[in-house]
Amino acid sequence: GTLRPFSHVAAELFGDDIEVVNAASEAEHQLTRNQDNTSVTTLPCKPKALSSSIQLSPRLTTFTCGHVIPQTNVVTCCLSFGPSSKKLDFRHILRSSGDMIDELGRSLLNLCNIVPSGFVVF
Repeated sequence: GTLRPFSHVAAELFGDDIEVVNAASEAEHQLTRNQDNTSVTTLPCKPKALSSSIQLSPRLTTFTCGHVIPQTNVVTCCLSFGPSSKKLDFRHILRSSGDMIDELGRSLLNLCNIVPSGFVVF
C-alpha cells in the first residue's frame, strides 16, 4: 500500500491523539495478518481484488486492496542523487525549486530509456 505503515501516517496526521495512533498500529498488524492468512474479503466492485477495511476510530479508517500488477513486475527504488550528481532533497523548502524539479525530470527521462514498457511514478 502507498500509505503504509499506517502508524507512521497516523502519527504525522493525528500525533496529538494517542488513541488513533495506537489504533493505527494495531490495524497494521491486523492487515498484515489478514494478508498472510488470505482471510480478506473480495469487493464486488473490483473482481478478484483482495481488500480489507478497518475502522480505527471515528477519525480514521484504513482500506487496502490487492494489486492488479504481478509482484514480479513491480520494483520499488529510492534515488538519492540525480544524473548530474545533485542530491534529490524533497523537503518542503526545496521541493519546488527549479533545480530540484530539473534534476527529478532528468532522472525520470533517464529511466524512460532503461525501462522497456514504461513505468508509474508516485
